[in-house]
Amino acid sequence: MRIAGQKQANTPDIKSKAQVIRAEAGVEFLGLAVERLDYTKGILERVRAVELFLQENPNYQGRFTLLQIAAPSRTGIDQYRKYREQVEREIHRVNDRFGNEVWKPIQCRYETVPRENLSAYYQAADLMCILPLRDGMNLVTKEYVASCLECNGAILLSNKAGVAEEFGDYVLLVNPFDTKAVAKALKQGLELDPVTRATKMAQLREKVGHQDLNWWLQRHLDEIGAFLLEDRTDSGTHIACHS
Repeated sequence: MRIAGQKQANTPDIKSKAQVIRAEAGVEFLGLAVERLDYTKGILERVRAVELFLQENPNYQGRFTLLQIAAPSRTGIDQYRKYREQVEREIHRVNDRFGNEVWKPIQCRYETVPRENLSAYYQAADLMCILPLRDGMNLVTKEYVASCLECNGAILLSNKAGVAEEFGDYVLLVNPFDTKAVAKALKQGLELDPVTRATKMAQLREKVGHQDLNWWLQRHLDEIGAFLLEDRTDSGTHIACHS
């Protein structure tokens, strides 16, 4: 079965946009994060992990940029406005500490990117950073896999995301609250050898292609059926014991 989003990702227009995004970043290594501007997504924690990564690995200064896409969320709520201000201050501080006139370690775009253009960002990235403090399934992870046609990407994934259970063996799994662990995993992700990177991504693509909506539906129906059968069996045994 064709992976959802793969056909769209394989168009010349998307590939051309990916090249433009990469060129505009102007770095050897590009990390990417895509989410709503929400405190549950761990954006502040990620910024501090990037800071520690650059502090401990000065050879990546000028060579690595994290492109953070933060879609505005609940803009009418004061708590969310204050959170955005916090994020902006932290990014500005880290960029001031390490950046210069031609390079910024963190570029943040406060905008909602149309779904048809997200594939271009996914293809441009070397490392996808998905580090929510708590989350549901997190479909961004699967969208990234579907768009990674060349199997040359890697995923840094929070163990708090629902998809962690499914993808844990094929990604760099970390606790998003552990700044040191995230900084270390950033380095590991960027330095994955091409064979390991390609192998793990190919396995992820096969998994995503197989485990589609119909697969999940059938799995849950089977689990419900097994539960009902077990319940009936237990009830029958209970009645028999009291006969």
